[in-house]
Amino acid sequence: MKKFVLLFVMVCVMASFSFAGIEWTMNMTSTGKAKQQNNEMVIHLYAQGGNVKQVFEQVKNKTDLFLQGGYWLYKADDDNIYIVNDKDKSYMVLPMDMLLQMTGAMGQLVKIEINNPSVKAEALGEETLLGYPCEHVKIVSDYSMKMKMLFIKSSSNIHMENEIWASTKVPGFKEIHLAFLNKNYKTGFEDLDALIQKEMKAHKNLGIPLKTVTRTVTEVKGKTDETLSNTVVTKIETKNFPESFFEIPSSYKRQEMKGIPSGEGGDEEKSEKKKKKFGIF
Repeated sequence: MKKFVLLFVMVCVMASFSFAGIEWTMNMTSTGKAKQQNNEMVIHLYAQGGNVKQVFEQVKNKTDLFLQGGYWLYKADDDNIYIVNDKDKSYMVLPMDMLLQMTGAMGQLVKIEINNPSVKAEALGEETLLGYPCEHVKIVSDYSMKMKMLFIKSSSNIHMENEIWASTKVPGFKEIHLAFLNKNYKTGFEDLDALIQKEMKAHKNLGIPLKTVTRTVTEVKGKTDETLSNTVVTKIETKNFPESFFEIPSSYKRQEMKGIPSGEGGDEEKSEKKKKKFGIF
């Protein structure tokens, strides 16, 4: 489940930057009690003509998804995400329509209920970052979530404080903004989608985030867990790239992604394979 949510969030982020001739660099840090919650990354991104290349230049805690010496590539013409490993000259493919199939399969196994959702936005004034005027906004979200997967039940209370410094004056903003609004990706869980819509409404017309600070407090059975994440854009500029820049070298070999259906076998066999594989989330 956590793997899927992580993939889904990253896809939405990449999609929001899919129509801009821009090059930018971001520093991302996250801290928490658990080891997997702590990481530091420097990410270089390039976008042009609907394609996005996201290069992980530095990664403190490397994983299959966040691998130093590799990159993510979103191809607009075939609507795929490619996770490329330059070290072993290989890549994995995550089709966008496969995400929708995953949500459908997960919906048979997982039930999510969101109660008492609240999303409030507070304007904190204007500041300048990288020479661009930014609106400083704090968005606070509170809700309780009940999840049932097979015979396992869990409930939690979530409090999230998200401070955003965003600008509408960044080059290519109109193309980015329209591309984001036209996207209609959904998780398939009605309550969760309704919450996402509330949060998107709070973010409407803010512009491109140049800095975000997010504090999340999760309470489960009286115990709390707090995580803090920071994202800062350190450089941004317009630039033209050759088409080959967004192509995977022909010598690289394709590998199957773990936990993702391969598409082999008959319909009944596919269905059973999906249920078994999705059971690991």
